[in-house]
Amino acid sequence: MTEADHPETQSSDESKPREAVTKVGLLGLLKANKPAETTTTFAPTPSSDECVLKALDWASALSAEERGWVDETYRPPAEVMQLVERLKRTNRSFQVLTGLWGVGKSSALQHIYLCLGEGGRKSVNYLIRLLPSESLLNQIRNAAREQSSQYDERRRSAYIDEIDAMWDTNSTFRKHYESLGLSMCDIRTSIERGDRNLDSIALPAAAISRAEEEALLGCLTEDVDALLLDLPDFGRSDRRLFLRTLNEIQDVWVSIMKSGAEDSDIPIGMNVVITIQKELSDLAPSYFLGKANTVEIKPLSASELVDAYRAKFPTLEPFDESSLSFLAELSRGIFRRFLKFIAVTLQDAHQRGANHVHIQDVTWLLDATLVGHEMEPELASIFPKAEVREKAFRIIYELLLRKYEPSAQQKAMNPLVRDYPSGPLSQKRLAEALSLTESDMSRIVDRLVANRIVSRERTDEGNILHLA
Repeated sequence: MTEADHPETQSSDESKPREAVTKVGLLGLLKANKPAETTTTFAPTPSSDECVLKALDWASALSAEERGWVDETYRPPAEVMQLVERLKRTNRSFQVLTGLWGVGKSSALQHIYLCLGEGGRKSVNYLIRLLPSESLLNQIRNAAREQSSQYDERRRSAYIDEIDAMWDTNSTFRKHYESLGLSMCDIRTSIERGDRNLDSIALPAAAISRAEEEALLGCLTEDVDALLLDLPDFGRSDRRLFLRTLNEIQDVWVSIMKSGAEDSDIPIGMNVVITIQKELSDLAPSYFLGKANTVEIKPLSASELVDAYRAKFPTLEPFDESSLSFLAELSRGIFRRFLKFIAVTLQDAHQRGANHVHIQDVTWLLDATLVGHEMEPELASIFPKAEVREKAFRIIYELLLRKYEPSAQQKAMNPLVRDYPSGPLSQKRLAEALSLTESDMSRIVDRLVANRIVSRERTDEGNILHLA
């Protein structure tokens, strides 16, 4: 492309033609037909508007981890607030919070954690962001040590019980402490006062294991109101690790439910909430997860994504209404994807020295290659075969582009913008445009409709397709 493709930038001496932008970072994922031989770079100029940099910094923090799990603009969807209310009035429930990768599960879990502890509620809740390299029990135990004073008391009590039993039955153990001039009463008193480090007590490994298990189980059953587990971002090739984590969660949950029902007329026990990527639902056995209440975080609407931007910044700058709205449509309701697309367009604008993003910039940068790469995990569980998945995406992308009705001037400015005919788009007409057989088209659309990605309207003119 040349400067003629961007007449809005020609009036500024600092503006640079797009071909001169280095393909680095996020821009390395951009259009395959972008000139590969151009590697000239331009440093940001003083004319680069400050709003470009502020929005770029915000959008570049793609995950809750990068944002420190704190986002003052987070607006919980209705299903998350309903889950909060359910957790406040129940116990012993098992909840699975699911949704597509990047939809906001970690942020939702953080919001749930904050809500459960607000208003002076005397509740103990553990929020643990699981590490795949460490056992679940160790991570829960570390959380208990950091957040619960009752856990230390329970540990001391459990160790005293084991020492009492060992003192009467194990003469070697008793003689060891008697040789140090210590009686059972001395050891008990030092443990109760907290003067003695429990790890220094010479108990057998089996006795230590029993004491630790009794203390942790008692704490989880009687002292903790909710255990919130944010599972790692597993890939589809991590099935064994994924199932191992679920088995560990099942062991902990069953132990808590059993313990809470044994010694009480009214069963007690904490609520358990775990997050699972929707793309991995076909890899998980249904037997254990079938006992859970599943809460799915739905993708946001395009208008809700735009509203999230409005909540963060006083104006839409450096976007205009049409460019940000179309970018939101391309994001398909996934907040992380929305941020990534904003970062792509603003990094390009910053390197060119432009202080405004027009809709033709969005159509140039966010092409089928980039959008398809972002939708790959979502479609992989629906269409395991790559060839069929590629056809499905082409259908989705054609419907996405129909959200953008370019003006004649925009078509002249960007030769990549196709002249789409106005009016409804029928399934037969789209199959012809994409060179797909009617049988292939029908099978793919059936799956897209079943997964609520595409809707189909039956009319006298045929099946009319829309994005759901």
